[in-house]
Amino acid sequence: MYLLGIDLETTGIDPSSSDIIEIGYMIWDTNLSCPVKCGSYLIKINDILPEEIKNLTGIRDNYLNEFGIELKQAIVLLSDLARKCDFLVGHNAVEFDRKYLSKACKEYSIEFPQKYWIDTMIDIPYPNSIKTRKLDYLAVEHNISVVVAHRAVFDIRTTMQILSKYDIHKIIERAKTGFIKLIAKVSYEDRAKASTQGFKWDSKNKIWFKVLRIYDAKNIQFDFPVDSEVVENQGIVGC
Repeated sequence: MYLLGIDLETTGIDPSSSDIIEIGYMIWDTNLSCPVKCGSYLIKINDILPEEIKNLTGIRDNYLNEFGIELKQAIVLLSDLARKCDFLVGHNAVEFDRKYLSKACKEYSIEFPQKYWIDTMIDIPYPNSIKTRKLDYLAVEHNISVVVAHRAVFDIRTTMQILSKYDIHKIIERAKTGFIKLIAKVSYEDRAKASTQGFKWDSKNKIWFKVLRIYDAKNIQFDFPVDSEVVENQGIVGC
């Protein structure tokens, strides 16, 4: 199979108010466990880069002006690559990269191929000894060298190398399932039990909740009863 790894660098964390400044990609051959093609597109924007983004990524305004292309062109090129691949891959892609790509596709009326996303933050069965989900730290846990952090093509290289250390077929099986919301039925005195097992407090609705893949929900037990509701019936597809 061919996987298309995607990573974005942006000017912020909210797609409605920030811009994509770099798109990194890597086509990965799962049979040989190696990259086929990789690269990145710097994206021209109308605004000046925030100082914190310059410091984080190393990207400068003149880089975008001299070497950048229009976002529409980059998305079209990326969608052409996606058509040749079986799945899309990203780290925290469901909550981050996909939302930016979705916004761009709608803005420019681009039909992005409908492929399942594999999110290496939630779809890899990391051992219990690995608590972190930060990409740089995961690289260290898997003895992978980080060449340059927070540049898209290097981050997606790290992502694909981490992914290659696990059974891709089991990961795909997990990624194709949707999401379920679990609500912990715990008393105030027992709230620590919910927190310890990864539940988050929703102050508005006064509940302890946890959202996870349906695949994982079938194989997990808690020290307390839970209610559940399906958030999405199938895995995340396309943009």
